[in-house]
Amino acid sequence: RAPRSAAARACAALGALGMVAAGVFAFREGHTYLGSMLAWFGVPLAVQFAWGADQLGRHVHAIVPGIALPTIILCVVDTLAVQQGTWFFDEGALVGLRVGALPLEEVVFFALTNTLVVVGLALWMELREQPA
Repeated sequence: RAPRSAAARACAALGALGMVAAGVFAFREGHTYLGSMLAWFGVPLAVQFAWGADQLGRHVHAIVPGIALPTIILCVVDTLAVQQGTWFFDEGALVGLRVGALPLEEVVFFALTNTLVVVGLALWMELREQPA
């Protein structure tokens, strides 16, 4: 078990809070989808990172593919849905960048959702390993 580092946890939590600030700025600039996402996701990520960002390095081998693979799968399925006209996006709420057929915001949404889940599970596993 790696020693605890308050500095690493504080820096990671502050980075996530910076994401909240970026989200508020983007929202005020009219990029409501990206802005609201960054602001909302930044808060629980800051809590997760404040709790155990210093311990996540032990689980990188599981965290990276645990975020990347479902994000890729969701993007592929979402691309098919968009191409078939299942749903569409309000272009006025977007920044205008695309990753393939998807707006950047949709890819960010999938990546952040998966990050919350995977980091939360990694921290739960870390907590379970602590002696009582």
